[in-house]
Amino acid sequence: MKQALGGVASEAIRTDGDAVILSRARFRQNPVLAPLLLRQALRCFGSTPGQVGTRMAVQFIMDSPSGREFLLAGGVSLLAEFDEVRVRQTAAAPAPDQPLCLDGPAGTGLAHIGGREYRVAWGVDSWLGDAPDGVGLCTDQLRTPLLFRGPKPGDRIRLFGGSRALKKLWSDRRVPRSRRASTPVLVDAAGMALWVVGVARTVEFQPRHGEDALLIQLSDA
Repeated sequence: MKQALGGVASEAIRTDGDAVILSRARFRQNPVLAPLLLRQALRCFGSTPGQVGTRMAVQFIMDSPSGREFLLAGGVSLLAEFDEVRVRQTAAAPAPDQPLCLDGPAGTGLAHIGGREYRVAWGVDSWLGDAPDGVGLCTDQLRTPLLFRGPKPGDRIRLFGGSRALKKLWSDRRVPRSRRASTPVLVDAAGMALWVVGVARTVEFQPRHGEDALLIQLSDA
């Protein structure tokens, strides 16, 4: 049993910073070992649920819809994220967001979003293509000033096929719930999302290759 557990655990459990990630598929494929896998994953958090708590947590891992959360004793949470479950120690609420206004044709600044700090640099230069951490926007008819902030209920972005609610986009692009609050959103002066960093950019204000555009670069501070 111990040898079998070790082989399965290497595929069912991995770490991601301060969190532990569980493969829901591996738990479903190994129902007999699932309680032992869960207890092994919880050791680093000092959580030892009893028989009933373990059974309920295993059931949650196998069957819960993405986005649901299950709380264990000792301040440990299980968060279902599509094909995985994120195990983490619940923490105090992060400090309030500090959005950044992109005022003027060029500059740098810091934005605090979802407990993370980002450095933003912007200026006009030749656009050679977008990147996961950078975007270019035509300045013609761009409603300024622009604002980097966290996502809000009701946010929308214009994609091919029409305007899409950010709430629906999270699901379509399989963005884990744990990442959403810390994902910066660039909005124009009317509140329309232009860029959801790492997820999507608007089809509007698309520059041509080599054309001067407002280039915006984001990095961890």
